[in-house]
Amino acid sequence: TGASVIAIVNMLKPAMGNLAYSMILADTFKSLFETAGFHVTRTESLLLITLVVLLPLCLLKNLKVLSPFSLVGILGMLFTAIAMGIRYWDGSYAPKSGKFVNDLPEKLQPEFGDVGVGASFDGKVLIFLCMLYEAFVAHYNAPRFYIELKDNTVERFGSVVNYSFLISSVIYVLITAFGFLTFG
Repeated sequence: TGASVIAIVNMLKPAMGNLAYSMILADTFKSLFETAGFHVTRTESLLLITLVVLLPLCLLKNLKVLSPFSLVGILGMLFTAIAMGIRYWDGSYAPKSGKFVNDLPEKLQPEFGDVGVGASFDGKVLIFLCMLYEAFVAHYNAPRFYIELKDNTVERFGSVVNYSFLISSVIYVLITAFGFLTFG
């Protein structure tokens, strides 16, 4: 029936999102492990991150225990935006003249084309649009956030959500702009 299809889709959507983020984390931690001198495969990294980090997080009954880590995440995003701004303004990755640009493999070096608006029709834009879409997905947890909000009223919850989305949007725009202006 239709209700079963909706229930299955609502179960698979966050599960697939979790898998996608797990793969990103697996690649990131594989590189971090290799930097620290430990050789792990992508699959081993994926299993380690999923079983040791993500599964326990998914089993939490109350999100309040994550509040200190949420602040660390926000500070990390602000630090990233500031570091990217500094690297843009000091020209560290400027094509041919930046002090770090030659440390990058050739395929990762900044590349600015002359395609202009035509680049919007490139298939790679879909990846960017999917990232934008996923950046603001939180509606699965909205009821839980509302219940756990101190002095929870609809007006206060709306205000918290509006400020949260505003701050997130500003950080995303800064990081996107600095990334594009630095690396093309």
